[in-house]
Amino acid sequence: MEETKQASAFSLEEILKTDKIRHLRPHAVPMLGRKATVRDAVEAMRKTRRGCILVCHGKNIVGIFTERDVLLKVSDGSEESLRLPLEKVMTPDPQTISVNDSILDAIRIMVGKGFRHLAVIGEKGEGVGTISMRNVLAYLAEHFPEAVYNLPPVSDQINEERDGA
Repeated sequence: MEETKQASAFSLEEILKTDKIRHLRPHAVPMLGRKATVRDAVEAMRKTRRGCILVCHGKNIVGIFTERDVLLKVSDGSEESLRLPLEKVMTPDPQTISVNDSILDAIRIMVGKGFRHLAVIGEKGEGVGTISMRNVLAYLAEHFPEAVYNLPPVSDQINEERDGA
């Protein structure tokens, strides 16, 4: 309640510039080595119910492997593709953000580059997890409920007819 009152006293942009990535509570995600296999990564994502894993060398993030990579790079599900090392299919040198960077910085990166996940590094450069667009939206809904829940409908939105429920 106190945070909501505080949020209303400042503009959205001011808060997004000052609140840090740590306020989004980055998700701990599996961290595997480059030689781990696609099967290892998929199993780790399934067990932890996360949409990505970080590929690390020591404590440094060297890649990211996401659900999208599974669909686009190894969707045939063959035994051969499941045995591929992550270094062959990961996105190398992923964009990262520090726990001390602003939430606005994360939004700009994610929207500007079309990322759904962003790797988060700690104060010593070590991988600590990820944030997702869902983290950002939950943060906005928590701190600005009136603005989020009272948005008018988009007038040019097209609702496609779907079969079923």
